[in-house]
Amino acid sequence: MKKKMKRALGVAAVVADVTLMATGCVSGVVDLDDDWTHLGKVEVSAPFSRTVEVNGQTSVKIAGLNGSIRVSAIPDAQNVTVNAIRTVRSDSRWDAQDHLSKLQVSVQLSSRQVDIKTIQPAFSGGRTSVVDNEIGVPSHFLANVTNGNGSIRLDGVRADVKVTNGNGGVALVDHMGSSWVSVGNGEISASTVLPEGGQIVHAVGNCTISLTVPTGVSATFGA
Repeated sequence: MKKKMKRALGVAAVVADVTLMATGCVSGVVDLDDDWTHLGKVEVSAPFSRTVEVNGQTSVKIAGLNGSIRVSAIPDAQNVTVNAIRTVRSDSRWDAQDHLSKLQVSVQLSSRQVDIKTIQPAFSGGRTSVVDNEIGVPSHFLANVTNGNGSIRLDGVRADVKVTNGNGGVALVDHMGSSWVSVGNGEISASTVLPEGGQIVHAVGNCTISLTVPTGVSATFGA
């Protein structure tokens, strides 16, 4: 009788071990999209879109962090449009999706200005966050644009512009007005018609400046 009980207990122990092993295997199931190299290659994206009506505002201030910024000036436009693609890269899809909700675009109006700003957590945790912006503004709007990494392009602006970029090229296309442009690493390319008494002040840390202006414009260059 004792021998039979010992055998039964032994069988029960084996069954218990098998059950624990099976449970351990189930808990190890992972998303096949996970990046086991920890290079942050898993990517999720979502669009953002907003249109605000102009009511006395005469300027736009755009503050980006990482990503491209393109501003298209539209004659006689009565609103400002913002279309953006928000992207987060991480080691897992669920983590990138969770962080994407914390990557936002803010559009605020004051009495004279439209403020457009990228908002993201101060600590990246190894993730990469990118916001690519396509922005439409009235052509008479003054433009103040800053960015950390990524290209900036302003097309058709008929007012003064101030642009600061850390890494990435800046292009002013068909511009009329004064311009102050500063780039750490990247090319400045500008086609500009100056008003009487206007100024062009462009500076780069590394790369080139390509400037097209009407004949008769006086200039001082330093390198």
